[in-house]
Amino acid sequence: AKWRQGGKGGRGRRGRVAGLAALLYFLGIYDLLLEESRLNRNEQTTQRHRFKMKINAWPPPPASTSVAAMGPTGARRGLIPPHTQLVTQAPQGDPFSRGKGAARLAVTVTGGGLLGSPVGARSPRMLRPGSARHTPLSVGAARRVSSRQRRVSSSIRITIDMLPDELLAWIFEFLDQRSTVSVVPMVCRRWRGICRTLLSVSLDFSWAISGDTSPITDAGLEGLLENFNQVESIDLRCSRHLTDTALSKLATAGFRRLQEINLECCTGLTDTGMAVLGACGHLTLLNLAGSLIEDSGLTTVTAGCLKLEELGLRACTRVTDTGIAAVGENCKALLVLVLSQTMVTEIGIEAIVLGCPRLNELALDGCENVSDATTEVLATHGYKSLTIVDLNECDVSDAGMAALAAGCPDLSEVYLRGCARVTDVGVEHLAVGCALLTEVNFGRCHQVSDAGVVHIAAHCKKLAKLYLDGCDQISDDALKALAEGCHELAALTLEGCLLVTDDGLENLAARCPKLALLLLNHCHQVTDGTLRRLAAGCGNALARLHLWNCKSVSDRGVGAIAEACSQLTVLNLMGCTRLSDETLTRLAASCPQLSELGLDACAEVTDKGLLALAQCRDLVDVRLANCSRVSDAGLTKLVCGGQLSTLNLAYCRRITDATLLAVSSHCPQLMVLSLLYCSRVSSAGLQYLAKGCPRLRLLDLTYCRRVDDAGLNALAQQCRQLDDLCLDFCNRVTDAGVCAVVSRCPKLSKLGLASCGNITDATLLQLPSGCSQLLLLNLDGCSKVTDAGLVSLSYCTSLSELCLAWCRQITPLGLHSVADGCDMLNSLNLWGCPNVSAAEVERLFPDAHFVVAPPLNYNDIQVIQE
Repeated sequence: AKWRQGGKGGRGRRGRVAGLAALLYFLGIYDLLLEESRLNRNEQTTQRHRFKMKINAWPPPPASTSVAAMGPTGARRGLIPPHTQLVTQAPQGDPFSRGKGAARLAVTVTGGGLLGSPVGARSPRMLRPGSARHTPLSVGAARRVSSRQRRVSSSIRITIDMLPDELLAWIFEFLDQRSTVSVVPMVCRRWRGICRTLLSVSLDFSWAISGDTSPITDAGLEGLLENFNQVESIDLRCSRHLTDTALSKLATAGFRRLQEINLECCTGLTDTGMAVLGACGHLTLLNLAGSLIEDSGLTTVTAGCLKLEELGLRACTRVTDTGIAAVGENCKALLVLVLSQTMVTEIGIEAIVLGCPRLNELALDGCENVSDATTEVLATHGYKSLTIVDLNECDVSDAGMAALAAGCPDLSEVYLRGCARVTDVGVEHLAVGCALLTEVNFGRCHQVSDAGVVHIAAHCKKLAKLYLDGCDQISDDALKALAEGCHELAALTLEGCLLVTDDGLENLAARCPKLALLLLNHCHQVTDGTLRRLAAGCGNALARLHLWNCKSVSDRGVGAIAEACSQLTVLNLMGCTRLSDETLTRLAASCPQLSELGLDACAEVTDKGLLALAQCRDLVDVRLANCSRVSDAGLTKLVCGGQLSTLNLAYCRRITDATLLAVSSHCPQLMVLSLLYCSRVSSAGLQYLAKGCPRLRLLDLTYCRRVDDAGLNALAQQCRQLDDLCLDFCNRVTDAGVCAVVSRCPKLSKLGLASCGNITDATLLQLPSGCSQLLLLNLDGCSKVTDAGLVSLSYCTSLSELCLAWCRQITPLGLHSVADGCDMLNSLNLWGCPNVSAAEVERLFPDAHFVVAPPLNYNDIQVIQE
C-alpha cells in the first residue's frame, strides 16, 4: 500500500523506497511477531486487535547502507525510513494469514534507525497489546521465541509470491539486462505477464552478440522481444546478422513507446527496414552509424519520426545531400546530428540550418566535402543555437574560421584536429568571436603557434580544455599566456611540443591550480624541476599525467608528484629510463587510486618495485614492455590485486608459464595481454590463461615459438571474445589450431600469421564462415598459400588490410578474386611475390595502397617487417 501511495502521490522513487523498506521490515520480523502473539495469547480479549511495534532510535547506519541491499532474512540489519507503516489482514486464530474475518495488523516504524542490533547491543522494546508502556524482551522470552520459531518456520513462510505485481516489476528493474531478458520471463506465467504489462525496460543486447554466445539473429531477437511490450530503448549495435525482418516486431502496438534505438554497424538492414522504424513515432534517438541506409530509407524514417532529437549517421557513405535535406525538413526538434565520414556538402548543411533551428551539436569530422563553404552557410543564416561543432580532418582554413565565429557566437566546444590550413589568423577570429569557448582542439594544426594561443588566452576566460599535441611551434610564451588568462584550465595536451621547457610549465603550475590532465609526451626539456612545481601548484587536482619519453625525469621528480598528488589515477612513464624501484615504492605508498601505469622501457625496474606496486589494488592497466629485469616472482605478486584488464609484458624474456598461471588465478577481467618475444611461454601457459581469462580480446604471441595447436585449442574453447590475435613467427602452429580459433571466435577482426610456415589454404577456407568481421590478415612468409586460398578469402568482404609478402605461389588470377570480393581493401602488401607485377596490381586495386617490389637486401626486409 505504501509503495503504491509513493508512486501515485508524486513522491516518486523516494516514496517507493520507503514502502519497500516497510515491506522488507515486515518480512524480516515475521516469525518474531508470530511467536510474540502466541506467547501473549492469554492476554488477548478479542480476535480483532491491533499490534504495534516501535523501535527506539539507535545510532544511524553508515552512509553506504542502502535499502536495496536488504533481504527477507536480513531486513533487521537495514535502514528504515521514519514514518513508514504497513497494513495487512489476518484471520481468526492466525493474525498473519489471509482469510475471512481477518484481524488487522499494523507495523509502524517511528523515527528511523537500524532494525536489529549487533551482539551485545540493547534489545528492541516491544509494545504489547493492551499495554501502555515499553518492556524489553527478556532473555528467556527470546530463547522461547527462537525455539518456537524453528518449529513454526517450516509450516508458515512468506514467499515472493505474496508480493504485488507492481513491486515485483520495480525489483526486476535492478537486475542485469541478461537476466531481465532471458531469465525472468521464463520463471512462470505471472512473471511473464509482469514483463509484458508493467515492466518498462531499456534493452541492451550487447551480451547476445559477444563472443561467448552465438550471434543474435532475426528469430532470436523476435523471441526475446515477445515477452516485453513496454520497451523504451533498444541497443542492437554490431548485430551484423540482423535483417529487415527483425524490425517488423517494432511496428506492433506494444512498441509504440519506443524512444531510443541503436543500430550502429547493423549492416544487414536496408531501406525496407527503415520503413518499419518510421512507425515508431515516439523515437527521440536513432543511431544508424555504419549502416547501408540510403537517401530513400532516411527520408522514410524521418518522415515518421518527427520527434527525433538525436540522429547518428556516422560512416553512412550512401547518404547524400538529398537524404540530409529530408532530415532538415522533417526533424524540427533535432538537437544532435552526427554526419561524420559522410558525403554531405554545404547544400545538405544549409537544409539542416533552415529546418532544425534548435540544433546545438553538429559533427562533421572526416567529411571530405566539408570546406569553408560549409562554415559560410552557418555564417549566412546566423546559427546561434549551435554550441558544439566537430570539424576534425576537414578542409577548412582561416576564412572558414572567420565565418564560423561570425555565425555561431555561442560556441562552447570546437574540434579542429588535423585541419592543416588553420593558422594563427583563424585562431584569432575564433577567439574574438566565440568568447564562451570552454574546449578547443588544435591537435596536429602545425601552423598554429604561440600567437594563436595568446589570442585564445586573452579572450576565452572560461577555457577548461585545450589540445595542442603535435603543434610543434608552441613554446613557453603560449604557456605563460595561458597561465595569466585561463585560470579555469583543467586539461592541456602538449605532446610533441619540443620547445616547451621548465619555465613555461612552472608558470602554468603556479596559476592553474585546477589542472587535472597534463600530457607532456616527448617534451625532452622537461625535468624534475617542472614536476616539483606541478606537485606544489596542482597537487590537489592533478589526476592524469603523461611523461612518455621525458628522459630527463628521475625518481626525485616523480616521487614529488607521488607524495603531493594523492588523486593520481593515470601515470605514463614509458621511456623514462632514469626511473627505478624507488619510484614504484613512493607511488604505492602515496597514490592508492592509481589505475593505469606505463613503465615501458624502464630498464631499472625489478621485482622489488613490483612487490611494492602490488599494494595498489585499483590497478587495471600496467605496461612493462622491455622491463627486462622483471620475472615471475614480481609479476605473480603484482597480479594478485585481481583488477587488471590490460597487461603488456613484451620483451620480458624472464617470464614463464608461472606468470600466466598467476594471471589466470587472479585476473578474470583481463582483456589485453602482450607476450611479444616472451620465448619461455608455452602452450601449457596458454591453457592456464584460457581457463581463467575468458574475456580476453587481444593477445600478442609474436615469437612465442613454444606455442602450438594445444594452446590455440584452449583459447578457442574458452576465449570466445578474441578480437585481435597475433601468432607471427609461431612456427609450431598449424591449420588445425588456427581453424579452431577461427571457427569459435566470431568477433576476430585481426589475425597475424606471419612466418607460420605450416599455414596452408585450409585456414583461408575457414575464414569466411568463422570470421565475418575480419579486417586485417597478415600472411607474410606463408609460402604454402596459393590462389585457391585467395578465392576463399574473397568472401571476407570486410577485409581492409592484407599482407601476402613472400607468398611466392600467388598469381594475378588469385588477386583478381580478391579484387572482386573485397571491396573495402585499402592496403595490400605483395613484397617478394615474383609472379605479380605492379601494373597488374594497380589495375585490379586502383584505390588501394599497395607494395610490390623485389627485396634488395636483408635490411630492407627487416624495415618492411617493422
